[in-house]
Amino acid sequence: MSLVLQTQEVRDLLSCLRAMDDPSDQLALVAALRTPAYGCSDVDLLAWIEAGGALSYERRPVDVESPVRVAFESLAAFHSQRMARSAAATIEAFIHDRSLAVQALGQPRPREAWRRLRYVVAQARRWAEPGDPTLRGMLDWLERLQHNIFYDTESAVPEADENGVRLLTIHGAKGLESPVVLLSGPGAGLRPAVKLGAAVAR
Repeated sequence: MSLVLQTQEVRDLLSCLRAMDDPSDQLALVAALRTPAYGCSDVDLLAWIEAGGALSYERRPVDVESPVRVAFESLAAFHSQRMARSAAATIEAFIHDRSLAVQALGQPRPREAWRRLRYVVAQARRWAEPGDPTLRGMLDWLERLQHNIFYDTESAVPEADENGVRLLTIHGAKGLESPVVLLSGPGAGLRPAVKLGAAVAR
């Protein structure tokens, strides 16, 4: 799971979620503005500041046409609604609103990018099961996992119509069905019978 959380699309998504949850987090806010979700360049940010705008979506925006203003309006709307729905619902709404699935089509491996986004939604649902559905709690949990080596047996899997190979342990594959199964390694440490017999004969 830690490898999935380190991918660029997931890091961008988490920056946006952190910015919408905590308006005072300037680092997350600037990172979110630069993501493909909002597409604000350094030139856009500089023009916004020079026009008298503040790097905060809690303040009234200046009356200029700018992708920064559009981004702040979006973040403000998600911030106001974050407590009225679960973290998973918030993330799904954000992915849909910012067309992140469509943007994934421009990547070399769009299915993988889309799977990673869905994986974050799945983790948000898992996090809500113990009784803490808040966005901040889920983000703090994912941030801790980003700094630890963690293997998740329920990581994102290929689509049904996608060619792919999955490497699983026997325990991880228990209960799963696949059209083709190859076992590798069983008995690899045993000696051939001929050599064993020769050793006994001596």
